[in-house]
Amino acid sequence: MNSLITSVGNGSSAASPLPYVFMITDGSQDNQYMSSDWTWHGSNSATTLDTSLCSTLKSRGITLAILYIPYQLIQNPTTFSNSEDIYANANIPNIPGSLQSCASPNFYYTASTPAEIDSVLQSMFKKAVTTAHITN
Repeated sequence: MNSLITSVGNGSSAASPLPYVFMITDGSQDNQYMSSDWTWHGSNSATTLDTSLCSTLKSRGITLAILYIPYQLIQNPTTFSNSEDIYANANIPNIPGSLQSCASPNFYYTASTPAEIDSVLQSMFKKAVTTAHITN
């Protein structure tokens, strides 16, 4: 996202935009991928978001709003695929703190049900609109 946002201002005019990034996530990151030859690469050990990426956005004046939809515990985890389920479950307690530190102040939200997600998204957008509007 950082490279896509080319202009950051104070929101006082169209020439000075005040950008917002909305992230909706379960907060878990797994860097494993399969290449075109069906070979697995990277680690399958679940981790949290790299918060330095968030710091880069926020240091430019970009507001980062995060909606955390809690990662659900994997029932009956197995040791299949180098214990991927076990790593994912062990990562769950680390997720909220990581996402909270990633979000701009007062822009961290949590929701679990469809109704909560809808309500929180509306709150996020309303908050952004009240702080980002052009006054002239």
